[in-house]
Amino acid sequence: MTKAKTKKEEITETAPLYDKSTDQIIGLTIDGEIQVTHTIKPLSDTRYLQLLDALEESTPTETRDLQSKLWAEICPSGTGYAERPEWQSGVPLPHRIATMEAYLLSIPGIEKTKTSVFDIDAPRTIELRAVFGDTELATLKIAFRHPTQAEIEEYLLLQNDEPNPADLASAAKVTKSERKAKLAKRLKISVEGYAGEPPMWHMLTALDTHLAAELLSAKKSLLPSAPMPKRKS
Repeated sequence: MTKAKTKKEEITETAPLYDKSTDQIIGLTIDGEIQVTHTIKPLSDTRYLQLLDALEESTPTETRDLQSKLWAEICPSGTGYAERPEWQSGVPLPHRIATMEAYLLSIPGIEKTKTSVFDIDAPRTIELRAVFGDTELATLKIAFRHPTQAEIEEYLLLQNDEPNPADLASAAKVTKSERKAKLAKRLKISVEGYAGEPPMWHMLTALDTHLAAELLSAKKSLLPSAPMPKRKS
């Protein structure tokens, strides 16, 4: 007897591959009933990293302004709005922000393994749920190798906003976001559910999830699973 497919498996079989090089149409429901759409042009990894660097020290107001400006750059058209000579002028700020948040959203999780032993050569797979047009994908996966001790230290320097001695010795200025992107690319082994490479916002979300799990597992390993035997006097 054939086992019934789960909803997740059905979505997996019918969902299109995530292609960061194509336009996306993001739909919003306004006031509970009005349906509008925003057509988003592909966002380059370089432009996204520039946005991250700009957001590092921005105030909430500046953050909204940066998101709105990015929306204006990559959203040339939409539907559901009253006609105006300049379409973008009829789209309020909350609509712009909601569109960008949906476009850049990726919800991470760690794929469960069935092994009972730890294998440092086995990759850790991060699952991502993201919006691709009007489809919610549950099958995007990015697999990473386990980092070396030097790579863990490099990541911690990034998280603590501390300079990397190797970068200080280099003549070329490398931003925090660029350093993090390079680390993600070094650790990545394979991807699934993508037509080509994942967008950088997926890569960095997956990297943070992967290395947070790595650091947490190391901390847990230091905790005794049973009471330590008392020393004999």
